[in-house]
Amino acid sequence: METVMMCCIRNLQQYRHGLLLEKYAKAGCLVTVERCLSQCIGCGKGPSVTVGNVWVGAESVEALEKQIDIRLTAERG
Repeated sequence: METVMMCCIRNLQQYRHGLLLEKYAKAGCLVTVERCLSQCIGCGKGPSVTVGNVWVGAESVEALEKQIDIRLTAERG
């Protein structure tokens, strides 16, 4: 089953982690960019995405990549 990742447009514009999202799209994830509906505080703290409906955030793009990899490994078993 394909892993779905979603990023808020506001977060993407602020933290510029599009190349990271492109990497996961090329690896087979379904990556979408959506308008933020919840206006969560987490988006203002650093780059973030949802991976399989679980919010993942970090202080930097590099740290976000590590967190996404951990989540993907857990999801794929």
